[in-house]
Amino acid sequence: MVSGASFYQNKASGAEYGGGAAYFTGATASFTNTGFEENESLTKNGGAVCGYSSTVLTMNDVTLTRNVAADNGGAICINKSSLTVTTTIVLNNNRAGGDGGAIHMKESTMTANAITAAGNTAEGGGGAIYLNKADSANKAAHLAVTTLTVAQNSAGGNGGALYFHTYAVAEIGTLIATENVSEEYGGAIYASTKDRVVITTVTATENEAADKGGFLYLTTGGTV
Repeated sequence: MVSGASFYQNKASGAEYGGGAAYFTGATASFTNTGFEENESLTKNGGAVCGYSSTVLTMNDVTLTRNVAADNGGAICINKSSLTVTTTIVLNNNRAGGDGGAIHMKESTMTANAITAAGNTAEGGGGAIYLNKADSANKAAHLAVTTLTVAQNSAGGNGGALYFHTYAVAEIGTLIATENVSEEYGGAIYASTKDRVVITTVTATENEAADKGGFLYLTTGGTV
């Protein structure tokens, strides 16, 4: 367990994985009242933190700011793992050269009380969060959050704030989406084939897509 720590300007240059400040594989880790700032994955994923192969991560009162990944997950990348936030997590001004300006998830689950993501950028899809596809409906690709605030995030591809890929499931209690921008489809949200997106309360203001769906773009077989 890590509490009251600060991770600043750490770098990883591994050719296959990443994790600018911390990398976990098949591990259990907990962070409380911790900050990650200006960490960088120079060649791969997870500018600040990577969790792979059944890693179990917990983050409470954690702030991730100005972290950079050359590929996916400007701040956090989890693959076949889980992330739980019982209090809050704040992700500001992180950047990914691929998908998921703040968070990239593949075949993974994230459960959170409150997420705030502002000013994050992805050159690909999902300016804030990219929930990557599962190979089938039987594999995990699941985001559940009580309150999600996304503001002024941007994507060079689809989903200015949120990109949900094939077979993904997203369950959001309250969504506040403001001034997110996509260079393609879905100014705030892009939902792909066979996704299921459930949102109880939505406030959407001044989101913009260069092509279709200023707030939401939903493709074949998806459900909102």
